[in-house]
Amino acid sequence: MKSNLEMNGSNIVEQEKTLQKYKIEWHDKITLALACLVLFMIGAPLGSIIRKGGLGMPMIFAIIFFMVFYFVRTRGQKLAREMEMSAFTGMWLAIFVLTPISIFLIYKAMHDSNLFNKEFYTRLKRKLLKRLGKE
Repeated sequence: MKSNLEMNGSNIVEQEKTLQKYKIEWHDKITLALACLVLFMIGAPLGSIIRKGGLGMPMIFAIIFFMVFYFVRTRGQKLAREMEMSAFTGMWLAIFVLTPISIFLIYKAMHDSNLFNKEFYTRLKRKLLKRLGKE
């Protein structure tokens, strides 16, 4: 009876692992499609915000954001495979991380932000130093 229970328990664990793999693959297909949209929503505002530098500077930022996406996605996938995280949470982790960044960049692009303008930060630094020096 004891060996029968152990065998049933190991069968259940294997079935749960197989089901987790199927869930991971199902979520993977959806998140990859949405990742294209999210990365586009990051790249388009970057192109309008970063006006100087031609193609180089926006390309560097795009590569950085892609690397962030890739590393977070890979880590979430690994945690989901090891069943430390649900398949939904693990596979959608990169989307959850990058969507607020994309919304922020879209907002900044719509309001003509000086987000990546070096002169803006030097002027801001001078103003802060003047205020700190006067107080």
